[in-house]
Amino acid sequence: MDGWISLHRKLIESEIWEKPPLYIKVWVFLLISAQHTDYKGLKPGQVRTSIPEIIEACKWRVGARIERPTKDQIYQVIEWLRKPNEGGRESNAKATMITTTKATQGMLINISNYGVYQTSDEREGNGESNGEKATKPPRKQRQPNNINNNDNNNNNEQQEKDIYDFWNSLEIIKHRELTQKMKSSINARLKNMSFEEMKKAISNYNAIIKSDLYWYTYKFTLEKFMSPKNIDQFLSENNPFETFKKQRGGGNGGKYGQGHARDAEADRKDAGKHEERFIGKHGQASDRDAAELDRMVREFE
Repeated sequence: MDGWISLHRKLIESEIWEKPPLYIKVWVFLLISAQHTDYKGLKPGQVRTSIPEIIEACKWRVGARIERPTKDQIYQVIEWLRKPNEGGRESNAKATMITTTKATQGMLINISNYGVYQTSDEREGNGESNGEKATKPPRKQRQPNNINNNDNNNNNEQQEKDIYDFWNSLEIIKHRELTQKMKSSINARLKNMSFEEMKKAISNYNAIIKSDLYWYTYKFTLEKFMSPKNIDQFLSENNPFETFKKQRGGGNGGKYGQGHARDAEADRKDAGKHEERFIGKHGQASDRDAAELDRMVREFE
């Protein structure tokens, strides 16, 4: 992921700094994920995400083991960020850090006063200390790269590597090297979707196959995943978290699961018809059955 964000030094004086580490991790993830320019209906400071995506983004390692926060823990953090508190705000006024809106794909989060965090011209220089201003003029800030723009073909090579590194970091199927076939498949998708959409689809896919909430468990190679019929079903606009959700009481949900359920019901009905032809309908004995039973009884008398 290219670019950078700003964190004000007063963050360590805020209430969130005194909370458990997960609170800071979720907050920084939201700041990094938020749009910094208008893009596809999103305003600066807005991010479209979901609880499973936040869980995956905030996981951590304990040795070789991967730990993930629970859904309840993420809900608790989101709820706290929505309540009036100091958070990372520069002023001492109590206000909410985020507002949330339910969306078709997860939720839409709006970071309150995003411009204060990221676009203020009054940034502290590295030479400031204990309220003293730096004697040297502040260093000119490097302009962030537009991570949502695919129009620059010269950036494709770096984006191919970034997608490869992101895929390997999730440990779905880990590849030893970025092959030419992988590059070609990634570059082909970059022609009709943005870099961020591609990463979001991979993130959605990873969250689904590693969660017990979803029935889809098949693991693709990176090259195979980049096939349009595979990656498209995990795009957020296609609502993969609903498509692959398990039904209550077990079984498969979504259009694929419903198809399996219909096939199973058809097989059950067909088997019932064969049984009916063989032994008759339940509760109805034929005249032949009655005569045969009478004959067997007489033989034992």
